[in-house]
Amino acid sequence: VKIYFNQKNIDPATMDIIAVGTASKKIFAVDKGIQFETSMPDMAVAIVNDDAAVKGYSYLLVADGYGCICTVLFDEFQKAESCYQKTLELLKNTVELDIKNPKKVGGIGSFCLAGNFAVNNQLFVGEAAGLQDLLWGFGIRSAMHSGHLAAKSIIEGLDYRALASAHFQPKLKASMIIRYLYEKIGAFGYSKLLKYTNRKADPIYFLYNAHRFTRIHKLIFPLARYSMRKRYHNLNL
Repeated sequence: VKIYFNQKNIDPATMDIIAVGTASKKIFAVDKGIQFETSMPDMAVAIVNDDAAVKGYSYLLVADGYGCICTVLFDEFQKAESCYQKTLELLKNTVELDIKNPKKVGGIGSFCLAGNFAVNNQLFVGEAAGLQDLLWGFGIRSAMHSGHLAAKSIIEGLDYRALASAHFQPKLKASMIIRYLYEKIGAFGYSKLLKYTNRKADPIYFLYNAHRFTRIHKLIFPLARYSMRKRYHNLNL
């Protein structure tokens, strides 16, 4: 296996597996923030507030002397700077910040409901295939799993498109439905949702079930898809 990482001037047409990240014209979210050195203790802080992150969330993560503060917006991307400043304001009122040698970071999120898994003989994995969670933008697990399936399909002579579609499409559909419902509840509903998950013995189990494509999901799917198509004209939904 030859892996080309962080290199330019490589012809994508010569590659078997494409893992180049987000499709820039099919974005549904942007994030803006900083990474930095710090003496703060390890912590994870999330903020759900439309002034700090339009229809999204902000966060502070600290681990082993390094930190990251970002705002993730799912609409009105032009407000990224003002949302980031609001995030800093809210964090300063919550924790004692210690920021050294900050560096700007940012990114975009892409999503494809059907999954852009293969074009001709090339296999697409991770964000390049549109594999991200439409609710919160998570995707590293899907990236790793799709890479495994792509390699498996080559080694064993299997149909990668069929393998990936069977595994990811139900999850992609479920995340679109949850994004639709999440936007409907608004700021007041954010706090209600967080309180509900905090009352659960295992919040991870709650989120796991939310991302399963159940009978209830199937009933909501046509309405959610219609609404999200109007909301995100640039996505393949």
